[in-house]
Order: sequence, then structure tokens, then C-alpha cells
Amino acid sequence: MEEIDGTGIFECVESHSISNFSRGGVISSNLFIAYLSEMKRMLLTIGIIASCLLTSWAQEMDTAIHVKSIYFGGGSYYIDHLQIEELFEWLDSFPKIEQYEVIIQSHTDNIGSIDFNRRLSEARSQSVYSLLMDYPVVPEAIEVKDFGEFLPTYRNDSYHGRLANRRADVILKPVSL
Repeated sequence: MEEIDGTGIFECVESHSISNFSRGGVISSNLFIAYLSEMKRMLLTIGIIASCLLTSWAQEMDTAIHVKSIYFGGGSYYIDHLQIEELFEWLDSFPKIEQYEVIIQSHTDNIGSIDFNRRLSEARSQSVYSLLMDYPVVPEAIEVKDFGEFLPTYRNDSYHGRLANRRADVILKPVSL
């Protein structure tokens, strides 16, 4: 991590070691944790805005396609409890969930080999799929698409873009579409 022009904003350069995230030679893990928390909050906000825009667009087109994004840490397929709760609350807002096809689209950033990112994308989809099995969703109604590092929504040449690409999108599409 390198601080950008003394602003307190840090950008990931090469190493992902916490020892590089320091001020004056002293590791600032609290600042690092606060930074990660803020980034997660920003990504969740971006996801909500994108979901609202997509839902609004879909309603204008006489369709009802709904999207919920789940974000992951680098190289991880772990879903934290907050996002699990948000996913189930979101699913609860659809009283007739059986009338929807569920599409899981998983993505990665471009860090690592193509094969690693393919496997990571598959693991992220499987994590989401496993959660959906705890919900009254018919397994046959679930379609999984693993994109890995291909088809990124955001640019992978910045830390924030890579952070936003580490996600799985749960898409609900009415069966009739």
C-alpha cells in the first residue's frame, strides 16, 4: 500500500502484505481495518445503486429482473455473515420466489493465473449456491455462470476496480421471460 499525496488514501501497488501498510514505520492495522471497512461499505452502496438502476430499467422494459451482489476478499470465496443476512432479507422480499429463475454469475479480478481465477470463480458460485440451498429455491431453477477474470464490470487496473470485480451476482429473472 502506498499513501497518495499525504491524503490518508492508500493504493495497493505490488505487495499485499500488511507490513507495507504503515505510517512512519509503525504498522497501522486499525487504519487498515477501517480502510477495508469503508471500502466494503462503498461497494455495498455501489451494489445497491446498481441494483436499483437495473431494477428501474427492467421495470421500464416491462420486466422484473433483480440483482444482488455479494463481494469477496482477494483470493477468497468466504461470504461474511452480514452479506448472508442481506442476501436472505433480499430473497425474503420476493413472496413467490419459485416464480423466478436464479442465475449466479461469479467474477474475479485479474490477480493470479487464468486457471486460478476460473477455480476461484467456481468456488464463489458454489458458496452462493450452498446458501441458496438453505432457502426455498428449487435447485433446477438455478443457473451458474463462472466468468473468472473475463467480462469484468469494472476496470482491473486499479485497486478499487479489482475490489468491485471480486463478486458474485445473484440474478432473479421471472420464469416467463
